[in-house]
Amino acid sequence: MVKGLPTLEELDENCVDCLTGKQHRDAIRKHVVWRASLKLELVHSDICG
Repeated sequence: MVKGLPTLEELDENCVDCLTGKQHRDAIRKHVVWRASLKLELVHSDICG
C-alpha cells in the first residue's frame, strides 16, 4: 500500500464535463447481415452512419 496518500471523498453531485464524457453509446452488433466487399467500405459506413 501507499503511505501518505490522501483519502478521496465521494461527491453526491457530478460535474457537467464528467457527464458529457460518459454519454451512452449503442453496442456494436455481433451479427451483421451486410459485409464489406471493397477496401475502406466498412470504415466509410462506420464514420458516415
